[in-house]
Amino acid sequence: MEKVLIQLIQAQGVWAVLFVFMLLYTIRKNDRLDEIQERREEKYQRLLLELTEKLSVLNTLSDRLHGKLKN
Repeated sequence: MEKVLIQLIQAQGVWAVLFVFMLLYTIRKNDRLDEIQERREEKYQRLLLELTEKLSVLNTLSDRLHGKLKN
């Protein structure tokens, strides 16, 4: 590994090696962030579904109360 790294540095220069390292690091970091974002979005979707169901129940109760108050 060290020999390959030394050969790369001699042939391409330190900046090329650093560029490749940073590129790979950024790609891996973005993959992890994408996974976190997907889990967050799934959590928010579940929350929205729960809130929608609860709002539906509240609307039903509200309609019943308004109906009884009118009678």
